[in-house]
Amino acid sequence: MPQAEQQLADFLTQHPQAKTLDAILADMNHVYRGKRMALADLPKVISQGLAMPGPIITVDQLGFSNDPGGLGVSDGDPDLPLFAVPGSLAPIPWASTAADAQILLSFVDAKGQGGYPHDPRWFLVQAIERLKARGLTPVVAFELEFYLLGAERPQGGITLGPVEESQGPDVYRMGLLDAYEPLLTRIREACAVQGIEVGALTKEFAPGQFEINLNHQADALRAADQCGLFRRLVKGCARDAGLRATFMSKPFLQQSGSGMHIHISLLDQNGRNVFDDGSQAGSPVLRQAIAGALTALPEAMAAYAWTPHAYRRFLANEFVPVTPSWGYENRAAALRVPFAGGMSRRFEFRVPGAEANPHLALACLLASMEYGIERQLEAPAPSKGNVGTHKSDTLPWTLNQALERMQAASIMPSYFGAQSWDLLREAKALELANFEDAITAREYDWYLHHDA
Repeated sequence: MPQAEQQLADFLTQHPQAKTLDAILADMNHVYRGKRMALADLPKVISQGLAMPGPIITVDQLGFSNDPGGLGVSDGDPDLPLFAVPGSLAPIPWASTAADAQILLSFVDAKGQGGYPHDPRWFLVQAIERLKARGLTPVVAFELEFYLLGAERPQGGITLGPVEESQGPDVYRMGLLDAYEPLLTRIREACAVQGIEVGALTKEFAPGQFEINLNHQADALRAADQCGLFRRLVKGCARDAGLRATFMSKPFLQQSGSGMHIHISLLDQNGRNVFDDGSQAGSPVLRQAIAGALTALPEAMAAYAWTPHAYRRFLANEFVPVTPSWGYENRAAALRVPFAGGMSRRFEFRVPGAEANPHLALACLLASMEYGIERQLEAPAPSKGNVGTHKSDTLPWTLNQALERMQAASIMPSYFGAQSWDLLREAKALELANFEDAITAREYDWYLHHDA
């Protein structure tokens, strides 16, 4: 039996009732798009691929093509072949979808060939390959914060979850984990079914806010794939429970923001962690990687904060990075180095918002790390104490400013190609222009009703 047919047969042995399949890929905003089909078509998808328009990658949050760089309307929206990501076939264990299974698609084939040049996932493939050429393998773990909310949406806003008792801060409060236990257990079970390995679960600062850690793994591409699929899973399980989950960076102005923290280390060809040299401070390579990440931070900021509201999260004195800084066990810094040696020696990158595209964010982080290692950059002195009292004027603090820094970038285009980097910037700039082309309720309240 051919391999593709064998995969279908094996899947049906374990899931005999399965009938339908969602074949999905993530666009630049990491919204999943794709096709729903009969599960019987799986062998064809695996062996021959599936055609979809390449410019689907650059559509905006609502799915509109704004023709960035002439891709979309101007070039006729041509189809390109998509390939099934090996190992991504999984059942869908939540009920709020009509499909029984899902498989992840990519413009990269099973041999790592192909790739759509403007696809953030292809950016990540290239960044990994650059490190691989140096004999280095990134080990990555994502931590994601999110809110559980009421399913009903009142006019002009969203509601907190119905079982919340306190207005916080209630960080690490075990009783609130118990209150949400049925849903949280369901999320863990769904992760196990889909092969997404998760670790600790934490009640975060704000009402209805939680954090779940994904386990470290030495396949950075798979780690980013699973980060996105984890968000899809959490939202699906929340819908089943009559709630809504959001990974917005700052859904409430008066409550804590939600981050996507990335823990990362590098292994050499012998499996040794090159960030560890037996000292408490860590190796020179660790500090070179940190220096690269900080050097590239201004021009890559848009990749870490990819939406207008993401910049609302960056507030002083809230354990959110507002300076290009690093420190040992310092959660106010952009990069925190835990006091953990040996194979656990790593740093935690705390800048990205929870809704960021994990492929784009990780690609930029890895590229900046390689940049620092290649040039043996010197990191500044580690920060001590609260380095988050004031926002640094060296970083952009709106999406418009971040896109201007992205346009003037010199490091990231050298890794991903100037045309692809700029096209992604243009696509986001066009989305932002459309988003801002509206009159808000506050404008009427302030300038119409109070204009006397």
